[in-house]
Amino acid sequence: MKHLKRFNENNNEEDLKDFCETHLAYLLDDYNFELYVDDINDDSMRSLSDSGQIRIENTEGFKWDDIKDYFIPFLKQLDKIRGHQIKIGGEKLVFIHTTTYNLGWTKLPFDDLVNDRTTLRNMYWDKIHIELKYDNETY
Repeated sequence: MKHLKRFNENNNEEDLKDFCETHLAYLLDDYNFELYVDDINDDSMRSLSDSGQIRIENTEGFKWDDIKDYFIPFLKQLDKIRGHQIKIGGEKLVFIHTTTYNLGWTKLPFDDLVNDRTTLRNMYWDKIHIELKYDNETY
């Protein structure tokens, strides 16, 4: 809880990155995922864009069933602290990039991933992207 308290108090890009690294440590260390974070709650980012992102990538590809036990708890914690910013057009979405059949980017309902209800579990993914929207009511 110490980490969550510090993150909630500061709300800047470095804290969001620390939060992601802590909750995705196994994927980053043992599965060779790369993490990219741009946080819109950081004042310098807010002036450039009305959205930020969390993106994880693995050029070797992966299947949902390989990462879900690590990624679902991360999504649940992210929803608790930033759920109000995940909405895009009124929906909570997560974007995935698949390498199977050259489907490219596909949007999935956030709740479907949290509840392990994706139909794309047998496809190889190489990227997961979560966009965070700036919300005036947040500040």
